[in-house]
Amino acid sequence: MPDLNIAIEENAARIIARSPVSESFFKSFTLCEPNSGLASVTLGNTIFVLCRNSKLEGRFIVINGARCALSNAKPNSYDPFERIITLAISKFENDVSLPVKWGLYTDGGKRGSFFAYTAAKGSGARIFYEDRFNGGQHIYVYAINSKNIEFSNVVIEKVPYDEFNNNIVDAFIKYESLDFKKKDFDGLVEIEPPSNVIGHGWSLEEWVDRRLTNAQRIFLNKDYSQSVRLRGAAGTGKTISLIVKFLRDFISFEADHKNIRMLFLTHSKVTADLVKDLIHQLDKEDARGRAMFASAKVATIFEIASDFVQREQRGVSPIDIDAYSGRIMQRELVESIITSARLTLATQFADESSPDFINRMLTDEPAAKDRFLYEVMNEIMAVLDAEGIRSGNSKATDYINAPRPEWMVSLEKSGERKILLDIHRRYREQLREMRVISVDQLVADFVSFLSSNVWDNLMEREGYDALFVDELHLFTPLERMALKPLMRQTGVFGGRQPMFMAYDLKQTTRDYFSSLVTDGKSTSSWIGRTADGSDLVELNEVFRFTPQIAHCIADMAVSFAEVEFLDQMDRHIGESLVDDGDVPELREFNTNQKMYEWAFAYAHGRASSLGSGRRVCIICMNEILYAVYRDAGRHSGEFISIESREDLNGIRYAGKRFIYSSPEFVSGLQFDDVIVIHADRRTVDENDLGPLRRRRNLSRLYLAASRASKRLTFCASLELGGISPIFTTAIAKHTIHLAG
Repeated sequence: MPDLNIAIEENAARIIARSPVSESFFKSFTLCEPNSGLASVTLGNTIFVLCRNSKLEGRFIVINGARCALSNAKPNSYDPFERIITLAISKFENDVSLPVKWGLYTDGGKRGSFFAYTAAKGSGARIFYEDRFNGGQHIYVYAINSKNIEFSNVVIEKVPYDEFNNNIVDAFIKYESLDFKKKDFDGLVEIEPPSNVIGHGWSLEEWVDRRLTNAQRIFLNKDYSQSVRLRGAAGTGKTISLIVKFLRDFISFEADHKNIRMLFLTHSKVTADLVKDLIHQLDKEDARGRAMFASAKVATIFEIASDFVQREQRGVSPIDIDAYSGRIMQRELVESIITSARLTLATQFADESSPDFINRMLTDEPAAKDRFLYEVMNEIMAVLDAEGIRSGNSKATDYINAPRPEWMVSLEKSGERKILLDIHRRYREQLREMRVISVDQLVADFVSFLSSNVWDNLMEREGYDALFVDELHLFTPLERMALKPLMRQTGVFGGRQPMFMAYDLKQTTRDYFSSLVTDGKSTSSWIGRTADGSDLVELNEVFRFTPQIAHCIADMAVSFAEVEFLDQMDRHIGESLVDDGDVPELREFNTNQKMYEWAFAYAHGRASSLGSGRRVCIICMNEILYAVYRDAGRHSGEFISIESREDLNGIRYAGKRFIYSSPEFVSGLQFDDVIVIHADRRTVDENDLGPLRRRRNLSRLYLAASRASKRLTFCASLELGGISPIFTTAIAKHTIHLAG
């Protein structure tokens, strides 16, 4: 088909942003979806995409079809269209921003450009746009160009935009004449509704009136006289409870004409996007968009930090606004520095370092090399960046000579600490060359900013009256230091600063977490100290997986007592209210190869029988072997590999291909059938991993298992020690079945 121009109204763009679109859409851009009224009409050379809530005065994003050629996108790769839709949402809403790694570049005004594809897809093509084009209110995407990045070198054709403007009224008239009962549209595409795993498709009124449990209702009815902690295992409804209270209270404040600023904070962008999606489903009257008094923002802690800090940084950006993705990039950077500098550092500081430390730095054995890298990353994140210690400053002298607390990485001699300082110096130099700062540097700067005179002057205007915090267990000590200072001190709640916080300590996949407990007391008491005097509500009923999966996970959670000071409630999983299902299986294989063959063949078969690959997921616990299985040729083409937050968009187009990923990247998602591979002794809980890594691995296994809704299978390889002892209790109590 010729490359027609595309004009998408803002409410239609919101539906597309939350919905999987079939591949045929990209061939004809023809739509007809009766439930939302999403449909396309063509006038001249422009395809208008409208929905039942579209308004003539609404904003549009207009795409020059000839210059962008979306119909010629790479096979199975619709990154440009996805990114253009994200651009639209970022302009239509104030709580969405473009990811840093998209490489946004602006002229300081209304024009901007960013990468059209992920770096992994090997294209330097950039999308060029202008906001409020030609003095109007619409966004014009005028080119995708791989040769130029300077705006002056990219031609802007005004004819397509003028044609859109001339036909907009006629497009609405034609849309009104559509008959959604007929199925005679050429190239019909039906867009699937958003995921209902957490929201179940119920309205806000239905949640408030009928669907909440007694414990959730107690939380909902908590007033703002004190902070409240919401504790519960995976699947107990923590996130939906926060969302329902956040939205219901916001609507109430707005109805009472109260100027209250509310902020919903998450640690990961995946969770932030999920929260926004659920709010859109529940907020059917668009209360947030129409609000005149109260405000309600959803963002990651890093988006908030970036927004404030970048005002003073003059073009320096954070490496990412998602914690996990940002730290993956930082880890790759540190790994390359260690590889290139370790021989020099070993020679320079050998006399001041222990032989064991030097050997660990120089080793090429994958597991030992990985452990050393994690120790270095923890030191940089939790000590050097957090405390502002830099090679050559006075703090560095204290760092080299002062006694170290027990929870810190063991650095016995001064030379070892000097090596860490030198690695940190090289790391900071590379970040400067990239004109970025790490997520930990961003937070450190943000905490400093919140104690500045500038913030004292801005606080009452830009601070918040109430905070809702999801994933509190993932926040580092430094990140938690930013929570209270974000709030207005003379707010509308009598000077109180109420926070509503949800957490599950068992989902803490950060291996620095054990450092939080230095006095032998429960980590629950530490969580409580985040908001002194806070009340506690406990959720005990599970909604997302079967009773059989819940019982198995509960027996696995007993192992946490060996490595963490979790009290009885923290170890508790809860009772499932879902229908009965199969008992989870545990399989042991003689070799990694046999395990790979069985797991991938099984997942392929299950995806085919279910008719949907995105309902089946293989989660690999072994970070070193992950890429080996991904790149093996035997099952290539049968799965989609999810290795970053951005890759999650690919799930929309999985078809009958199953999902292959790691625990961290599927956090917040749910699958009918989950196969966890490498639940073996040496991957999960060998003693020489050390308590920090073992604690982290147990949490990753818990996170992986809790992604299953109906069927759960664990696989272990005798090459890596066989079945992990974490399953001992479950085997003895028959909550897991040893399959032949």
